[in-house]
Amino acid sequence: MRFAYLSLAVLALIAAVYQPVMYADFVWVDKICFRNAAWLRYGDGWKELVFHDFYDWVNYFRPLVVALFVAEVRGFDATPGPMHLVSLLLHLLSTLLVGILALRLTKNIGPPRRSMFLSVAAMLLYGLHAALIEPVVWVSCQYELVVTLFMMLGLTLNAVIPRESLRALGVSTCFFLAACAKESAVAFPLLLLLVDWMQLGSASGVENCWGIRSVWRRQRTTYIAVFLGGVAYLALRLWGLGFLVQSAGTEPLFTWARLQTVSFVFLTYWRILVWPMVGLGPLHIVDQRQFATFSPSLLSIDLAAIAIPILGLYLAVKRKPLGILILAITMALLPVLHVIPVDFDMSLYHERYAMTAAAIACALLPRVLTEIAFLQSRLWTMVACAFASIWLAVSVVNIRATLPLWSDEVKLWSWALRQHPGLAVAESHLLAAYGDAHQLESARQVADLLINQSANCSDCMLNVAALAVEDGDLPRLKAALKNIERTLRPPFNPRELQAYVIATGQMHELQGDLQEAIYAYQDAIRLEPLDPMARLDLALLEARQGLPDARKNMEIALSLFTPDQRRRHRAEFEKVVAKSAEPAPASSSPPPRH
Repeated sequence: MRFAYLSLAVLALIAAVYQPVMYADFVWVDKICFRNAAWLRYGDGWKELVFHDFYDWVNYFRPLVVALFVAEVRGFDATPGPMHLVSLLLHLLSTLLVGILALRLTKNIGPPRRSMFLSVAAMLLYGLHAALIEPVVWVSCQYELVVTLFMMLGLTLNAVIPRESLRALGVSTCFFLAACAKESAVAFPLLLLLVDWMQLGSASGVENCWGIRSVWRRQRTTYIAVFLGGVAYLALRLWGLGFLVQSAGTEPLFTWARLQTVSFVFLTYWRILVWPMVGLGPLHIVDQRQFATFSPSLLSIDLAAIAIPILGLYLAVKRKPLGILILAITMALLPVLHVIPVDFDMSLYHERYAMTAAAIACALLPRVLTEIAFLQSRLWTMVACAFASIWLAVSVVNIRATLPLWSDEVKLWSWALRQHPGLAVAESHLLAAYGDAHQLESARQVADLLINQSANCSDCMLNVAALAVEDGDLPRLKAALKNIERTLRPPFNPRELQAYVIATGQMHELQGDLQEAIYAYQDAIRLEPLDPMARLDLALLEARQGLPDARKNMEIALSLFTPDQRRRHRAEFEKVVAKSAEPAPASSSPPPRH
């Protein structure tokens, strides 16, 4: 009962530290998926997106979390606050599971009071780990939260359910759900085996070094069920995507550059786990050309990265919990180490990818500490408590300082540009953020930077074009579209292609070629029927012309917007309708853009 009270206190503390998240806005991909497009909010199209093509995915298959997104955006009307609270709740549940698993793994090892306090400390370390700010505050990271939750739930059920059949059912179900949340769940069977091996180390009557037979006798039903759960997931994936994995390209799997890349990323994640207080940010751009060369510093990184899992294996064979901990962290990180040459995105690593590794590390750490002899003394216990307290205090300061940066689009991309000055992609996002915030003078300054850089970036020029339309700046709009035509090549990104067609229609409208503008908007609607912007532009143009279909198209467009956007755009439309009914002035300038 005391553990329950302490756990509630820890969860309340974590919730208080993260309390500002309820006021955070949508940022980055959130705005596209939950606010700008109606893929999940309108009609029945979401049933297809749950299984494939969500946000132009190819190899990703995450139906569980996409279905969760559907429930959230429909249940909360795409309001960010409640969706952020869902993320926080998922994080709190995983934190509780970390404590329960830690308590179970330290049962009957040392004094119960010590085991309880170490388990509570593990909850604090995980719940307030600074590397987890990104997944807790960025709604699109609910993949990380859900896969970690079900992996930790599976390990916990495996440790606490005595009945073999129920244990097998519960663990295999958790594995299947974790896999349906994110592909990194592939590490779960290895983590399950390692945790079983750790529990075996304290069992009496185990004579052989490896204990494989004993583990198999106790867990064979569970392992077979987990295997069948994996087969069921692969069958569902094949049905949903039509394939298991598309080709990763022609880059060789084993190269010197690949070894050095994996080694660098592996050690970086270890640094993030141990001391995440430095280097936090939305982007981590690393010049990977350096990994194709030889240098003493890179060689030392390679040797260290190889030595860590070897040390873990050696200690694990000796039945040392520290060895199990090292191997478990390595297995949890394996899916994100770029071992297979697939480009995730422009960043070489992200803090959010360390979430599952942090959870398993914190759950196993109390067991490791209970078997380190010198920590049993009061002096070393006080030293360890002092270090943990300082670590937690610095981490809390980092969380409260970083939360506002992940809560506002302008602050997020200003932060990214401070870390990576001149990065065109970050400048493009900042330009769009300034436009959404109606900070047009700041937006113009960023647009000038992008034009002067001649950025080879379609998305950048689309944002420049959007600002030019807002300003009625036809020369800048034409220059941006010309740049886009130079960079937009097949296979086309559907979102970029549709945005380009809309911008072309806006150019025709500014030029007075109204029929060509109508054709362009209609083409954009055919490309993406659930994007409201083309319908909005078409409805406003028709309203200016007094055409009868204007109100019909406007009603369709409004149904695709979020509730807060509907009021603004309806008022804009009615204003245009009223103005079009007035007598035309003798001369007029191009119509103002919305």
